[in-house]
Amino acid sequence: MIQLNRYHALMSQLQNEINEQLNPGQWTLKDGVWIDSGEFNDEAEWKDAPELGKKIDRVIVSATESHMIKKVKDKPGIVLAAKMPDADSEIRSADEYLENNHCLIFLLEKINPGSINDEVERQHYAKIQDIMKMVKEWILNHGLNSSEDDGGETLAKTIRTEWEYQIYGGFNGMSISFDLKDFSL
Repeated sequence: MIQLNRYHALMSQLQNEINEQLNPGQWTLKDGVWIDSGEFNDEAEWKDAPELGKKIDRVIVSATESHMIKKVKDKPGIVLAAKMPDADSEIRSADEYLENNHCLIFLLEKINPGSINDEVERQHYAKIQDIMKMVKEWILNHGLNSSEDDGGETLAKTIRTEWEYQIYGGFNGMSISFDLKDFSL
């Protein structure tokens, strides 16, 4: 299985490296939601607004999805929430074995659907999609597709991406799920 402390450290590293790539000036606050400033240009509304929602504001790692609900409840800003990977052991012999670690990662932000119009909602999802693309590229390039020296995890299957709407008490965003092969039990 993937070492839990290593997995949590990787999620924190992912957050830091993605946040370094994000341009805070790219976002505009519209109806209480940070969206791409290319669509709206109302500087008076966002000049003194809080920074939450312009980057990944926090990482939460939890044992189960029900535990995640309790941890993300009412957290402002963008949350990177990861479920601790479950694993299936594939043992062919005493010398030949691997584990398929099932990973589930959410990129979420609490949004009141009644307070925004369709265009703002679409732009909100577009912002999450842009950040999720960066998350997936990070995983593919150096985060969790490493060599034997870095922990030995490699992607076993494709990454599945899904849209999320009003989950965990009002969060919208995206989730990805994938398996990692790991060669330690």
